[in-house]
Amino acid sequence: MHDISSKTIVTVTIAILVVIMIASNYLYSSEFQNPKIVFKEEPIHKNKELQLKNGEQYQYTYVVNSTEVNITYIVTKSTNCTNIRLKEVVEDSDICLDKWGVDQSGYNATLLNPTVLMFRPWMLALDNNWKWNTSTYMMLGNELNYLGSTRYRVVRTEEYNGRESFVVEISTNVGMPEYQWVDVEKRILLRTIGPTYEILFVNGPIKLQNN
Repeated sequence: MHDISSKTIVTVTIAILVVIMIASNYLYSSEFQNPKIVFKEEPIHKNKELQLKNGEQYQYTYVVNSTEVNITYIVTKSTNCTNIRLKEVVEDSDICLDKWGVDQSGYNATLLNPTVLMFRPWMLALDNNWKWNTSTYMMLGNELNYLGSTRYRVVRTEEYNGRESFVVEISTNVGMPEYQWVDVEKRILLRTIGPTYEILFVNGPIKLQNN
């Protein structure tokens, strides 16, 4: 692993997110002025509350085109709020989650800070037969422009490096699907495999057999 600066972390993370957005059919045009992304979500029924604890740290390795970057997320608690921030980026990286994992955006598909990829609110709804759909729009003024739909489904449960996990397929109108391994107990991301990228949990309060 390489020693890297906070600026490099941010740059590479943004690059990863661009790849993910393109794979998810979230395409932006330079002609758009101050657009807002709006999600229309199916009803969701959660079976578990947020399991993150004060002081926990979760380290991940992001792999894009053979380039590896380590990023650590730190969990802290405040009144009625569980905060997650990037250790490498102190300023303006915090998000505040309620007990159901939702931040101020009110969405279950995403968070206000999209670089926090270790958790999404929909992870608290997973079971063996779970399916869920969302539609994404770009709002320009009072006009909603349809961008695409995202389909989520649990394809199986399996043991991943000693941890029981849900394997979730995430697919859109175009491109190859993404697969995420979500820890059954903690409801955090263990692994993501996308068309050109991979995200791996490498260290934290839960221990994998290969660590």
